[in-house]
Amino acid sequence: MRSCIVGAIGLCIGVSACSEPLPPIRYVTEKALIGTDFEEEVCPLQLQAVDDQIRFVEDMLGAPSDEKIRIYAYGEGPPDCDGLGCYTFDDSGIIKTHWSAIDHEVVHAVEDRFVDRPRTFWSEGTAVALEEKGTLVGSSSVLDNIHIGDYHDLDYLTSGHFVRWLLENEDPTLVRRMLKGESINTVYGRSIEQLAAAYEAERPYAYPPWFPCDHPPLPSPEPERWVETIDISCEHPEGTSGENYRRSVVRSVELEAGRYALETIGGSGTRIVGCQMDVWDERPPPMANGDVPNHVENSQTAVGVLFESGEVHEVTLTEGTYKVVVATLELREEVTVDLRRLDTERFDEDGG
Repeated sequence: MRSCIVGAIGLCIGVSACSEPLPPIRYVTEKALIGTDFEEEVCPLQLQAVDDQIRFVEDMLGAPSDEKIRIYAYGEGPPDCDGLGCYTFDDSGIIKTHWSAIDHEVVHAVEDRFVDRPRTFWSEGTAVALEEKGTLVGSSSVLDNIHIGDYHDLDYLTSGHFVRWLLENEDPTLVRRMLKGESINTVYGRSIEQLAAAYEAERPYAYPPWFPCDHPPLPSPEPERWVETIDISCEHPEGTSGENYRRSVVRSVELEAGRYALETIGGSGTRIVGCQMDVWDERPPPMANGDVPNHVENSQTAVGVLFESGEVHEVTLTEGTYKVVVATLELREEVTVDLRRLDTERFDEDGG
Protein backbone atom coordinates (compact mmCIF):
# COMPACT_ATOMS: atom_id res chain seq x y z
CA MET A 1 0.00 0.00 0.00
CA ARG A 2 1.34 3.42 -0.90
CA SER A 3 1.16 6.29 1.55
CA CYS A 4 -2.03 8.26 1.99
CA ILE A 5 -1.60 12.04 2.00
CA VAL A 6 -4.71 13.89 3.07
CA GLY A 7 -5.73 17.46 3.73
CA ALA A 8 -7.86 18.96 6.48
CA ILE A 9 -10.38 19.53 3.74
CA GLY A 10 -8.00 18.21 1.20
CA LEU A 11 -6.60 15.52 -0.99
CA CYS A 12 -5.14 12.03 -0.96
CA ILE A 13 -2.31 11.31 -3.40
CA GLY A 14 -1.02 7.98 -4.63
CA VAL A 15 -3.44 5.70 -2.81
CA SER A 16 -3.99 2.10 -3.82
CA ALA A 17 -6.25 1.49 -0.84
CA CYS A 18 -7.14 3.66 2.14
CA SER A 19 -8.22 0.83 4.44
CA GLU A 20 -11.83 0.67 5.60
CA PRO A 21 -14.58 -0.73 3.34
CA LEU A 22 -16.63 1.91 1.58
CA PRO A 23 -20.31 2.43 2.42
CA PRO A 24 -22.90 1.32 -0.15
CA ILE A 25 -23.97 3.58 -2.99
CA ARG A 26 -27.48 4.81 -2.11
CA TYR A 27 -28.05 7.64 -4.60
CA VAL A 28 -27.36 8.01 -8.30
CA THR A 29 -27.72 11.54 -9.65
CA GLU A 30 -26.88 13.03 -13.02
CA LYS A 31 -23.37 13.97 -11.87
CA ALA A 32 -22.56 11.69 -8.93
CA LEU A 33 -22.69 8.28 -7.29
CA ILE A 34 -23.22 8.86 -3.57
CA GLY A 35 -22.72 6.35 -0.78
CA THR A 36 -23.49 7.05 2.87
CA ASP A 37 -22.61 5.27 6.10
CA PHE A 38 -25.88 6.45 7.65
CA GLU A 39 -29.37 5.14 6.94
CA GLU A 40 -31.25 8.43 7.19
CA GLU A 41 -32.48 9.81 3.89
CA VAL A 42 -30.67 12.63 2.12
CA CYS A 43 -33.31 14.98 0.75
CA PRO A 44 -33.68 15.52 -3.03
CA LEU A 45 -32.80 19.22 -2.69
CA GLN A 46 -29.41 18.29 -1.24
CA LEU A 47 -28.74 15.79 -4.01
CA GLN A 48 -29.62 18.47 -6.55
CA ALA A 49 -27.24 20.85 -4.78
CA VAL A 50 -24.39 18.36 -5.28
CA ASP A 51 -25.09 18.24 -9.01
CA ASP A 52 -25.35 22.02 -9.17
CA GLN A 53 -21.99 22.43 -7.43
CA ILE A 54 -20.31 19.96 -9.79
CA ARG A 55 -21.70 21.80 -12.83
CA PHE A 56 -20.55 25.13 -11.42
CA VAL A 57 -17.02 23.87 -10.86
CA GLU A 58 -16.93 22.23 -14.29
CA ASP A 59 -17.92 25.54 -15.87
CA MET A 60 -15.38 27.54 -13.85
CA LEU A 61 -12.52 25.14 -14.60
CA GLY A 62 -13.56 24.26 -18.14
CA ALA A 63 -13.66 20.55 -17.39
CA PRO A 64 -17.08 19.04 -18.22
CA SER A 65 -17.52 15.27 -18.13
CA ASP A 66 -20.27 12.68 -18.36
CA GLU A 67 -18.43 10.51 -15.83
CA LYS A 68 -20.06 10.56 -12.42
CA ILE A 69 -18.00 11.55 -9.39
CA ARG A 70 -17.96 8.96 -6.61
CA ILE A 71 -18.74 10.46 -3.22
CA TYR A 72 -18.81 8.61 0.11
CA ALA A 73 -20.39 10.68 2.89
CA TYR A 74 -19.95 9.90 6.58
CA GLY A 75 -22.10 11.10 9.45
CA GLU A 76 -19.21 11.41 11.91
CA GLY A 77 -16.46 12.36 9.48
CA PRO A 78 -14.60 10.05 7.10
CA PRO A 79 -12.02 7.45 8.13
CA ASP A 80 -8.54 7.71 6.58
CA CYS A 81 -8.94 11.49 6.16
CA ASP A 82 -7.20 14.01 8.37
CA GLY A 83 -10.23 16.26 8.77
CA LEU A 84 -13.63 16.80 7.20
CA GLY A 85 -12.83 15.17 3.87
CA CYS A 86 -10.29 14.09 1.30
CA TYR A 87 -10.04 13.16 -2.36
CA THR A 88 -7.84 10.40 -3.77
CA PHE A 89 -5.73 11.75 -6.62
CA ASP A 90 -5.07 8.35 -8.21
CA ASP A 91 -6.88 5.80 -10.36
CA SER A 92 -9.58 5.28 -7.73
CA GLY A 93 -10.61 8.96 -7.77
CA ILE A 94 -13.06 8.96 -4.86
CA ILE A 95 -14.26 11.48 -2.29
CA LYS A 96 -14.55 10.60 1.40
CA THR A 97 -16.18 13.40 3.31
CA HIS A 98 -18.59 14.75 5.84
CA TRP A 99 -21.59 16.07 3.93
CA SER A 100 -20.71 19.67 4.80
CA ALA A 101 -17.42 19.46 2.85
CA ILE A 102 -18.72 18.00 -0.42
CA ASP A 103 -18.66 21.42 -2.09
CA HIS A 104 -14.90 21.61 -1.46
CA GLU A 105 -14.02 18.04 -2.38
CA VAL A 106 -15.81 18.01 -5.74
CA VAL A 107 -13.45 20.79 -6.83
CA HIS A 108 -10.55 18.36 -6.39
CA ALA A 109 -12.45 15.67 -8.31
CA VAL A 110 -13.00 18.00 -11.28
CA GLU A 111 -9.39 19.23 -11.05
CA ASP A 112 -8.18 15.63 -11.27
CA ARG A 113 -9.54 15.43 -14.81
CA PHE A 114 -6.69 17.58 -16.13
CA VAL A 115 -4.01 17.69 -13.40
CA ASP A 116 -1.30 15.04 -13.03
CA ARG A 117 -0.21 16.00 -9.53
CA PRO A 118 -1.78 18.87 -7.55
CA ARG A 119 0.21 21.79 -6.17
CA THR A 120 -0.96 22.48 -2.63
CA PHE A 121 -1.41 26.26 -2.79
CA TRP A 122 -3.28 26.26 -6.09
CA SER A 123 -5.26 23.07 -5.52
CA GLU A 124 -6.53 23.99 -2.07
CA GLY A 125 -6.86 27.68 -2.93
CA THR A 126 -9.09 26.87 -5.89
CA ALA A 127 -11.17 24.45 -3.82
CA VAL A 128 -11.73 27.10 -1.14
CA ALA A 129 -12.47 29.79 -3.74
CA LEU A 130 -15.13 27.65 -5.42
CA GLU A 131 -16.89 26.47 -2.26
CA GLU A 132 -20.49 27.51 -1.72
CA LYS A 133 -19.31 29.91 1.01
CA GLY A 134 -17.48 33.18 0.53
CA THR A 135 -13.83 33.93 1.27
CA LEU A 136 -12.05 36.39 3.52
CA VAL A 137 -8.45 37.47 4.08
CA GLY A 138 -6.07 35.16 5.88
CA SER A 139 -3.54 35.88 8.58
CA SER A 140 -0.42 35.36 6.43
CA SER A 141 0.83 36.58 3.08
CA VAL A 142 0.65 34.95 -0.34
CA LEU A 143 4.44 34.86 -0.55
CA ASP A 144 4.58 32.95 2.75
CA ASN A 145 2.26 30.28 1.33
CA ILE A 146 2.87 30.02 -2.41
CA HIS A 147 5.60 27.35 -2.19
CA ILE A 148 4.15 25.33 0.71
CA GLY A 149 3.91 21.63 -0.08
CA ASP A 150 2.41 20.30 3.16
CA TYR A 151 -1.24 21.22 3.57
CA HIS A 152 -0.76 21.29 7.37
CA ASP A 153 1.29 24.46 6.95
CA LEU A 154 -1.02 26.16 4.44
CA ASP A 155 -3.13 29.19 5.31
CA TYR A 156 -6.33 28.05 3.58
CA LEU A 157 -7.89 31.50 3.97
CA THR A 158 -5.01 33.22 2.20
CA SER A 159 -4.81 30.75 -0.69
CA GLY A 160 -8.59 30.70 -1.18
CA HIS A 161 -9.00 34.46 -1.02
CA PHE A 162 -6.08 35.02 -3.42
CA VAL A 163 -7.54 32.59 -5.97
CA ARG A 164 -10.98 34.21 -5.60
CA TRP A 165 -9.34 37.61 -6.26
CA LEU A 166 -7.78 36.19 -9.43
CA LEU A 167 -11.10 34.72 -10.54
CA GLU A 168 -12.81 38.07 -9.98
CA ASN A 169 -10.16 40.28 -11.62
CA GLU A 170 -8.42 38.19 -14.28
CA ASP A 171 -9.60 35.80 -16.97
CA PRO A 172 -11.00 32.99 -14.79
CA THR A 173 -9.82 30.32 -17.24
CA LEU A 174 -6.21 31.15 -16.32
CA VAL A 175 -6.55 29.39 -12.96
CA ARG A 176 -6.87 26.10 -14.84
CA ARG A 177 -3.43 26.68 -16.33
CA MET A 178 -1.96 27.29 -12.87
CA LEU A 179 -3.50 24.05 -11.65
CA LYS A 180 -1.85 22.25 -14.56
CA GLY A 181 1.56 23.48 -13.46
CA GLU A 182 2.40 26.41 -15.72
CA SER A 183 4.49 29.26 -14.32
CA ILE A 184 2.77 32.34 -12.97
CA ASN A 185 4.90 34.57 -15.22
CA THR A 186 3.69 32.71 -18.31
CA VAL A 187 0.04 32.66 -17.27
CA TYR A 188 -0.41 36.13 -15.75
CA GLY A 189 2.51 38.02 -17.31
CA ARG A 190 3.79 39.06 -13.88
CA SER A 191 6.03 37.57 -11.23
CA ILE A 192 4.45 36.16 -8.08
CA GLU A 193 5.96 39.11 -6.18
CA GLN A 194 4.20 41.59 -8.49
CA LEU A 195 0.92 39.70 -8.39
CA ALA A 196 1.03 39.35 -4.62
CA ALA A 197 1.73 43.07 -4.22
CA ALA A 198 -1.26 43.91 -6.45
CA TYR A 199 -3.43 41.57 -4.40
CA GLU A 200 -2.38 43.18 -1.11
CA ALA A 201 -3.14 46.64 -2.53
CA GLU A 202 -6.46 45.83 -4.18
CA ARG A 203 -8.12 42.91 -2.43
CA PRO A 204 -11.27 43.45 -0.35
CA TYR A 205 -11.70 42.05 3.12
CA ALA A 206 -14.25 39.43 2.02
CA TYR A 207 -16.10 38.14 -1.03
CA PRO A 208 -19.68 36.88 -0.65
CA PRO A 209 -20.81 33.39 -1.62
CA TRP A 210 -21.15 32.90 -5.37
CA PHE A 211 -24.93 32.60 -4.97
CA PRO A 212 -25.70 34.46 -1.73
CA CYS A 213 -28.87 33.67 0.21
CA ASP A 214 -30.40 31.84 -2.74
CA HIS A 215 -33.53 30.73 -0.86
CA PRO A 216 -37.27 31.38 -1.42
CA PRO A 217 -38.58 34.41 0.48
CA LEU A 218 -40.49 34.03 3.72
CA PRO A 219 -44.07 35.12 2.87
CA SER A 220 -45.28 38.48 4.20
CA PRO A 221 -49.11 38.47 4.53
CA GLU A 222 -49.09 41.97 6.01
CA PRO A 223 -46.63 44.84 6.49
CA GLU A 224 -43.87 44.20 9.03
CA ARG A 225 -44.84 40.54 9.46
CA TRP A 226 -43.57 37.34 7.87
CA VAL A 227 -45.25 34.02 8.59
CA GLU A 228 -45.49 30.55 7.04
CA THR A 229 -46.71 27.12 8.06
CA ILE A 230 -44.44 24.49 6.52
CA ASP A 231 -44.81 20.73 6.24
CA ILE A 232 -41.12 20.02 6.87
CA SER A 233 -39.95 16.77 5.33
CA CYS A 234 -37.81 15.45 2.49
CA GLU A 235 -40.96 15.55 0.35
CA HIS A 236 -41.04 19.35 0.67
CA PRO A 237 -39.35 20.98 -2.38
CA GLU A 238 -36.95 22.87 -0.07
CA GLY A 239 -36.59 20.17 2.59
CA THR A 240 -33.09 19.35 3.85
CA SER A 241 -31.60 17.13 6.54
CA GLY A 242 -28.64 17.35 8.89
CA GLU A 243 -26.94 20.19 10.80
CA ASN A 244 -27.97 18.94 14.25
CA TYR A 245 -31.63 18.42 13.34
CA ARG A 246 -33.51 15.83 11.32
CA ARG A 247 -35.25 18.09 8.80
CA SER A 248 -35.38 21.78 7.92
CA VAL A 249 -36.62 24.27 5.35
CA VAL A 250 -34.73 27.48 4.62
CA ARG A 251 -36.25 30.84 3.71
CA SER A 252 -34.80 34.33 3.16
CA VAL A 253 -36.05 37.70 4.39
CA GLU A 254 -34.91 41.30 3.94
CA LEU A 255 -35.27 43.36 7.10
CA GLU A 256 -34.77 46.91 8.24
CA ALA A 257 -32.85 47.49 11.47
CA GLY A 258 -35.03 47.09 14.53
CA ARG A 259 -36.48 44.83 17.19
CA TYR A 260 -38.40 41.75 16.12
CA ALA A 261 -40.50 39.04 17.75
CA LEU A 262 -39.81 35.50 16.57
CA GLU A 263 -42.08 32.58 17.41
CA THR A 264 -41.88 28.99 16.24
CA ILE A 265 -44.87 26.70 16.77
CA GLY A 266 -43.87 23.05 16.52
CA GLY A 267 -40.45 21.76 15.54
CA SER A 268 -37.28 22.47 17.47
CA GLY A 269 -36.90 26.16 16.60
CA THR A 270 -35.72 28.66 14.03
CA ARG A 271 -32.20 29.82 13.26
CA ILE A 272 -31.56 33.30 11.83
CA VAL A 273 -28.31 33.82 9.92
CA GLY A 274 -27.15 37.07 8.36
CA CYS A 275 -26.26 36.78 4.66
CA GLN A 276 -23.29 38.52 3.09
CA MET A 277 -24.75 39.82 -0.17
CA ASP A 278 -21.94 42.09 -1.39
CA VAL A 279 -18.18 42.45 -1.34
CA TRP A 280 -16.87 43.90 1.92
CA ASP A 281 -13.98 46.25 1.21
CA GLU A 282 -13.21 46.50 4.92
CA ARG A 283 -13.77 44.31 7.92
CA PRO A 284 -17.41 44.80 9.05
CA PRO A 285 -18.36 46.18 12.47
CA PRO A 286 -18.62 43.75 15.42
CA MET A 287 -21.04 40.99 14.51
CA ALA A 288 -22.96 40.70 17.79
CA ASN A 289 -26.12 42.80 17.62
CA GLY A 290 -28.57 41.84 20.32
CA ASP A 291 -29.13 38.11 20.27
CA VAL A 292 -28.12 37.44 16.68
CA PRO A 293 -24.62 37.55 15.20
CA ASN A 294 -24.91 39.33 11.85
CA HIS A 295 -22.89 38.89 8.66
CA VAL A 296 -22.34 35.25 9.54
CA GLU A 297 -22.76 33.39 6.28
CA ASN A 298 -19.10 34.03 5.46
CA SER A 299 -16.93 30.95 5.53
CA GLN A 300 -15.16 31.25 8.88
CA THR A 301 -17.81 32.82 11.10
CA ALA A 302 -20.61 31.67 13.39
CA VAL A 303 -23.73 29.80 12.33
CA GLY A 304 -26.35 31.80 14.17
CA VAL A 305 -28.57 31.17 17.16
CA LEU A 306 -31.31 28.53 17.27
CA PHE A 307 -34.33 30.19 18.91
CA GLU A 308 -36.26 27.33 20.46
CA SER A 309 -39.92 26.75 19.71
CA GLY A 310 -42.66 27.28 22.27
CA GLU A 311 -41.85 30.84 23.29
CA VAL A 312 -41.66 34.32 21.76
CA HIS A 313 -38.12 35.62 21.39
CA GLU A 314 -37.32 39.31 21.05
CA VAL A 315 -34.26 39.85 18.86
CA THR A 316 -32.40 42.92 17.67
CA LEU A 317 -31.33 42.86 14.02
CA THR A 318 -29.34 45.20 11.83
CA GLU A 319 -30.54 45.99 8.30
CA GLY A 320 -29.81 43.25 5.83
CA THR A 321 -30.80 39.96 4.25
CA TYR A 322 -31.16 36.91 6.48
CA LYS A 323 -31.69 33.23 5.94
CA VAL A 324 -34.31 31.70 8.22
CA VAL A 325 -33.79 28.00 8.99
CA VAL A 326 -36.96 26.36 10.33
CA ALA A 327 -35.99 23.06 11.95
CA THR A 328 -37.46 19.91 13.47
CA LEU A 329 -35.95 16.85 15.13
CA GLU A 330 -38.64 14.70 13.49
CA LEU A 331 -38.58 13.16 10.03
CA ARG A 332 -41.77 15.04 9.24
CA GLU A 333 -43.60 17.77 11.14
CA GLU A 334 -45.79 20.79 10.46
CA VAL A 335 -44.08 23.90 11.81
CA THR A 336 -45.14 27.56 11.80
CA VAL A 337 -42.61 30.39 11.91
CA ASP A 338 -43.87 33.89 12.74
CA LEU A 339 -41.56 36.92 12.56
CA ARG A 340 -42.92 40.41 13.19
CA ARG A 341 -41.44 43.82 13.81
CA LEU A 342 -41.99 45.28 17.27
CA ASP A 343 -40.89 48.89 16.81
CA THR A 344 -42.46 51.20 14.27
CA GLU A 345 -39.75 53.86 14.19
CA ARG A 346 -36.49 53.39 12.32
CA PHE A 347 -33.90 51.84 14.58
CA ASP A 348 -30.38 53.15 15.14
CA GLU A 349 -28.02 50.24 14.40
CA ASP A 350 -25.78 51.34 17.28
CA GLY A 351 -28.63 50.51 19.65
CA GLY A 352 -30.25 53.94 20.15
